[in-house]
Amino acid sequence: MGAGSGRFAVPLGMTIGVEPSEQMATKARNRGVSVVRAVAERLPFPDAAFDCVLMVTTICFVDDVLETFREACRVLKPQGCVVVGFVDRESELGQEYKRRSASDVFYKDALFVSAREVGKYLAEAGFHEVFFKQALIAGALPSMIQDGFGKGSFVVAKGLK
Repeated sequence: MGAGSGRFAVPLGMTIGVEPSEQMATKARNRGVSVVRAVAERLPFPDAAFDCVLMVTTICFVDDVLETFREACRVLKPQGCVVVGFVDRESELGQEYKRRSASDVFYKDALFVSAREVGKYLAEAGFHEVFFKQALIAGALPSMIQDGFGKGSFVVAKGLK
């Protein structure tokens, strides 16, 4: 979901994406991603169609995070997984984006959520065994990745259906 330009989808082997912006969808298609114009809250796919749903810097741009996660759960096969990468609203970077969002072309419409909220929404949508990894940790090497959340600005949550 949120194929965007395909920048993350292509290196991660994602071949199908959802993108509401025609401009971004065109960029993703040019990178080899098959893109469907739609929104995350109303996916045009049958139940149990995918093994994995990937969302990287997507949830801050959807209208309803919980409904987005419910749709992800619906289109996943049993034992499928959702992987959600996002900037934690409670992190230093999340606070910086919030401060400058009014003047930032990219983030002016973004609504950041906290890692705790993401965990709550994933569980409410039907995911279990949710775990977190974090990166962009102040004072650590840029390549440092740690379990959990609360120290890193970029968080990845994984949940199983």
